[in-house]
Amino acid sequence: MACQVLRSIRRELTYLYLRHDLDLDALPPALQTLFAGAEPAMRLELHSGSVLAQEDIATVLANLRDPGFHLQLPPREDPSGWLDLPRPREP
Repeated sequence: MACQVLRSIRRELTYLYLRHDLDLDALPPALQTLFAGAEPAMRLELHSGSVLAQEDIATVLANLRDPGFHLQLPPREDPSGWLDLPRPREP
């Protein structure tokens, strides 16, 4: 399944997989706001044998079928230590 991956300029490490035949107007209003002015990160052709670094391919493909998009939020932890994740808020 062909899709475009968009990088949010409003929220770090937040990506949207958008089915190839849709545009931002097809998204719920909150996602339209979050991804307004988004940067195209890449185009992908995904299938059940694809491997994604942080997402489950079956979940992504199911979401691309319906509703047509998949939201990837920043990870909570980074065991590699490569990402500059925000520190958790203290109570």
